[in-house]
Amino acid sequence: MNAQEHLLTTLVEECSEVAKTGCKSLRFGLNDRSPLDPHGPTNLEKLVYELNDLVAVVNMLEDVGVVPHGWQNQKLQADKQGKVAKFMGYAISMGTLSSAPSSTPAT
Repeated sequence: MNAQEHLLTTLVEECSEVAKTGCKSLRFGLNDRSPLDPHGPTNLEKLVYELNDLVAVVNMLEDVGVVPHGWQNQKLQADKQGKVAKFMGYAISMGTLSSAPSSTPAT
């Protein structure tokens, strides 16, 4: 395995950690703490930690040239936010979502 493969594997692992923490947040709430560690971090604190780990690995991929510098694209991000908002509206119309968050951009 070379450095690029190692970093890409780490990226996948970090994405899995974000997904796992997101699922636990959905199951037990953002403010919940593990019953095995009642004084430990909340799910929200864990999510913020994992998101930072993910960004750190993306930055490392950028540093070694796998991801190009300046890769973030505001238009692509805005387009994605619009798509998510559109489908949240659809979910509301289907009765599977109670309401959209106030910070969601209008479509």
